[in-house]
Amino acid sequence: MTAHGAAPMHASWSSAMECFANNGPWQQTIDWLERASCPPANTPVSGPRGVLLDGCPALAMRRASRAQPDGPFSGYIRILERLSSTAISLCWNDATSGHYSDQLWTRTHARRKSICSLTGKAINRGDAVYRPGGRRRQRPANADRSILASALEAREAQGEG
Repeated sequence: MTAHGAAPMHASWSSAMECFANNGPWQQTIDWLERASCPPANTPVSGPRGVLLDGCPALAMRRASRAQPDGPFSGYIRILERLSSTAISLCWNDATSGHYSDQLWTRTHARRKSICSLTGKAINRGDAVYRPGGRRRQRPANADRSILASALEAREAQGEG
C-alpha cells in the first residue's frame, strides 16, 4: 500500500502508462485491451501459418482477420447497375466494413480460398468472382471480400437488387 492507501502500481503497468502517454484516448483503450489479452512476455504464440506474433493472441487474431474474412457476410448487398460484362455497381452495407453506396466491383479469379459474401458458399482458388475494383491509394474496408460470379449473375438475372 502507498501512503494514500492505494496498492502500488506494478512496474509493467507504470512503463505502459509512459508508453501510452502520447496516444489518444481511443488508441490507449485499444492498446490496453490488447495488452490485457496477451500472455506474459516471451510466451511463444503461433498465428496463422505458424508465424510467431509477438506472443499476443489479440494481435494474431487482428492480423488474421484482416487477411481473410472469417465467415458469411451479415450485411446488405444490392445490385445497382451492370456497367460492363466484367463490372457492376453495388450498394454494400455492413457493420464491420462500412457502407459503400455505389462501389465498383469487377469480375476476376479468386487468388485464394474464401467465402462468398452473398451466399456463404466456399470460394476456391481460380473460381470466377467479383471483388471491389479499382486501384486506389486506400483500400476499402471490404477489399478482402469476394462474391461468386455465378451467385451474383444469378441474382441479377432474377431481377433481384
